[in-house]
Amino acid sequence: MTATQTQTERIDDNKAFLFSNDFNLSLDATILGFGYTKSSPHQSFGPALRNAYFIYFVTKGKGTVVKGDKKFELDAKEGFLITEKERVYYCADPNDPWEYWWIGWRGAKIEEFLRRTSLWNNPVFRYDPKSELFKQIQLLSTIKPIKNNDLRLNALMYTIFYQMTVSFPPHKEPSISPIHYVDQILVLIHQNYDRKITVHEIASALALDRSYLHRIFKEKMGVSIKDYLLQVRMDNACKLLRFTNLSIGDVGRSVGYDDELYFSRLFRKKMNQAPTAYRQQFKASDSNAKTKSSKFK
Repeated sequence: MTATQTQTERIDDNKAFLFSNDFNLSLDATILGFGYTKSSPHQSFGPALRNAYFIYFVTKGKGTVVKGDKKFELDAKEGFLITEKERVYYCADPNDPWEYWWIGWRGAKIEEFLRRTSLWNNPVFRYDPKSELFKQIQLLSTIKPIKNNDLRLNALMYTIFYQMTVSFPPHKEPSISPIHYVDQILVLIHQNYDRKITVHEIASALALDRSYLHRIFKEKMGVSIKDYLLQVRMDNACKLLRFTNLSIGDVGRSVGYDDELYFSRLFRKKMNQAPTAYRQQFKASDSNAKTKSSKFK
C-alpha cells in the first residue's frame, strides 16, 4: 500500500481528535481539537457562538458561511476562520456537500497570533493544499495519546501559527514604535544580564543601528543602555551577596563578569563599598534583627 493510498483511506471518513491538552498548563495557547469532516447535505452549525477559535480548510464540495451580515459561498481550496464568541452559521451544500479539515484553539494569545496574519481582517480565504501549512495541519492526526504528547502537540501548534504568518502575511506591516524597541531592549537585558551581553550584541539582535538604539533608550529611560545594564547587574549582585553564601567570584560570574577583580572594582564604584563589606553589613544587620526578635519571645 502506498503512502498516497494510506492518506486517501484515512481522510475518507469523519474523524475528530480531541486532545486532553490541559488548558491550565498552556494558558497562552492550546489545541482543543482537530479533525476531518465529510458533511451530509444541509449539515449545518448555528447560528450560534463558538467558545474558541476555529479554522476550516475545505478540500471537496461546497458550503455556505454566514458571519454577521456577510454571506460567503465556499468550495475546495477555500477556508474560513471563526473567532471566539463570534455568531456564525455554516452549512454544507445540498447537492455537493463539503469536506474539510478543522482545528480549534483556546488561549490568551490566540488573538495576538492571528492578528499577525491577514486572516483576522479577511477570515474567508484561499489556500494552497501543497503548502507547508496544510502539511503541518494534517500531521496533527499522527499524535497519539501517550505521555508527554502535549509537548509535541504544542510544538506543532506553534509551527502551524508560524506557517500561517507565512501563507497569510498581513497586507501591511505594522509600524514599530521606538517604545516597542525599548521594551525589547529591557527584555534582552533582564534575560541576559548573567552573561557578557553588550550594547553591540543587543543592536544586532534587533537589527538596529547602535546610535539609534542608544538615543531612543536614553529618551525613554533617562539612562544609557550600558548604565542600565550595569544597574541591573549590580542589583542582582546585591541580592546574591545578601541572600546566598556564594563567593565574590561566583557572584561576579553570576551577573556577567568573569574577572573577580573587575567585578569588585565596578561594585565598589557603583555601591561605594566593596562586595565583602556590603555582605558583612547585611549579615550584621540580620544578626541584630534576630537578637532583638529573640528578646521578645
